[in-house]
Amino acid sequence: MKLNPTSVAARLMGARASRKLWDRVLTRMLAADMLPRHSVDADRLAARRDRRTPAASRLDPFTWRSTEVEGPVSGPLAGWTLAVKDSIAVRGAPRSDGTCTVAVRAAADDAEVVATCRAAGAHIVGVTTMTELGVSGLGANAHQGTLDNPAARGYLPGGSSTGVAVAVASRGARAGLGSDALGSVRLPAAFTGLVGLKPTHGALSQVGYNTVAASLDTVGPMARTVGDCARLWQVLSGQRPRKLTPRIGVQVGLINELRDVPVFGPQRVALHLALDSLRATRVPVSLPQARFATTIAGITGAYELANAKGAVAVAPTPEVALAQAFGRAIRPATYEQVQARRASMRSEALEALRHCDVIAMPTSAVPAPARTRRAMEGWPELSLQLAVGAFTPIANCTGLPALAVPAGQAPCGRPLSVMLMGRPGGEDELFAIAASLGG
Repeated sequence: MKLNPTSVAARLMGARASRKLWDRVLTRMLAADMLPRHSVDADRLAARRDRRTPAASRLDPFTWRSTEVEGPVSGPLAGWTLAVKDSIAVRGAPRSDGTCTVAVRAAADDAEVVATCRAAGAHIVGVTTMTELGVSGLGANAHQGTLDNPAARGYLPGGSSTGVAVAVASRGARAGLGSDALGSVRLPAAFTGLVGLKPTHGALSQVGYNTVAASLDTVGPMARTVGDCARLWQVLSGQRPRKLTPRIGVQVGLINELRDVPVFGPQRVALHLALDSLRATRVPVSLPQARFATTIAGITGAYELANAKGAVAVAPTPEVALAQAFGRAIRPATYEQVQARRASMRSEALEALRHCDVIAMPTSAVPAPARTRRAMEGWPELSLQLAVGAFTPIANCTGLPALAVPAGQAPCGRPLSVMLMGRPGGEDELFAIAASLGG
């Protein structure tokens, strides 16, 4: 069976796809390398075809602003202003999870990660927009309006922690709290020129956080510099804040199975320049399952979305409707099969990290995509989504920490980013190495 993502999406939108069709589709997805052989700058071609003004746009990243007066405080985050993603509870603030829900209750209490930041002296300035139920990595929200990218006007800011990235990049907050199930902290950080951490799975409390893909998802910090992101991480993880000691001369693993993934030319160059600046020894490592990470994470996320309790899309966009239909069609046995593949991938990654300090790759195969009308109306541009998420799901599938770090700009002005993935609990090492990149 030749799998055509566009025709599959069209059939899914009717929510009438047969079980036989889905068995064939899922078997194909698990058996084949699903990373697309796309034009790595296809988003610019799409922009040329679509010159109309997008229907939905938004300038303010905040859906709710705090009215609390910042008083005299002390602590490692004293004087810091933080933006918080719409799915993380902030007392007094409503949560819509990026949906069109109007009647939402205000949270009675802070999420544990928010309370930790307050106790350290931070001032929560507000709650920010996100993509609907956190499904999209592009950053468009047809319900609430799509934000422009402060670092590259006319381009999308990435998702799903979209508003946090925009607030921090535009200096509406010093740092922020987002969440990352398939790259939802790292992608907006990469597209807006920020530093973003996806921590080791389970390292931070999920109390007070709505997630629709719990086995992949975690709260994570975002900031303009490596030092700020590291300090916020230290507070969140209960450590005594301390200055970073940069590391160079490290052993950096490059995954053999990802060498042929199409990557935007300047992004590939930026990765190797970053490794040169680290005086890194390049170590080839093997992760056979990494080629399937996007597919494995997509199946896992869709299944968990379809079976999630709590967050509901009342009038879902086509992209969310597709993900929900996909998830409902997945059998429990198929889900368990995919989890076995995840376990194999984790074992491969841990073995690879025995031979190097960290594993490096681009954060995304492409820089920030253009703000096309179809993207902003919520239609699933599957090839582009797969290009954007070609690398980030590896860390979510394996539960390992990964850090997105700015790596200059493309000739067109869009930020470039590299990603470092480390051992379980190895966040401090990631920050120490990233500090040598000048962030």
